Amino acid sequence: MATEIWYIAKAKLKFKGIEDIPKIDKNEWHLLVDADEELFWNEDLPYWESSLKLSGDYGKKNRAVMDINKKGWGNVQFNFDEQVGDIFIVHTRKTLKRIEKYYDIAQKLNANLYRYKTLIDEKKLDEIREQYRIKKEGRRAPKEKK
Repeated sequence: MATEIWYIAKAKLKFKGIEDIPKIDKNEWHLLVDADEELFWNEDLPYWESSLKLSGDYGKKNRAVMDINKKGWGNVQFNFDEQVGDIFIVHTRKTLKRIEKYYDIAQKLNANLYRYKTLIDEKKLDEIREQYRIKKEGRRAPKEKK
């Protein structure tokens, strides 16, 4: 499976270095993670203590995770980049539930969700939902009437 680039930002990144884009407010990010029952700070998980010794305070209150597996690792990682002001998302696999969560987080931060350079807006999210519905029900599934 190829790696996909998902991120939350105020504007599309150009991937040619650091551009001047409006930044996501770090305090809003902290409040969102603290208030969301599905999100956990990386340093609150058991494995963090060993990696904290290696990295020092780097990443503290910048990295959040969700979908904790049996080993205590987050299957989805959200990495807040203070320099750029965006949130880079790493996941073990994409699911509709996760994509909807990414979109929800972006909305709460008054930002946008992107996959590569494609803006995931409500229309694109509906297309993704339809793809998952077809995949689940089979190619010949009748389209729902609106």
